[in-house]
Amino acid sequence: MAGICFTLERGTAAHDGEPATLDKVSLAGYLRCSGFLCVLGIVTVSVEFDLELRYEHNGRESVVRGRGRSRSACGSPSSASP
Repeated sequence: MAGICFTLERGTAAHDGEPATLDKVSLAGYLRCSGFLCVLGIVTVSVEFDLELRYEHNGRESVVRGRGRSRSACGSPSSASP
């Protein structure tokens, strides 16, 4: 799964007695991947990976932030007997 989000905010504010335009821009994207594997019914492995990257521009300041996370699990499959 993947996606993006774009936001633009415009406004005005007084600065030293003169009106000024304030723009705030944000652009973010994310990616989420996951998987599951069972080997010969003996061992199971699951993996999940999340990645997010964000750019923000507020007036004269620009910031780029990133975040990533991965999770994994390994075990034996549960057997259900009647």
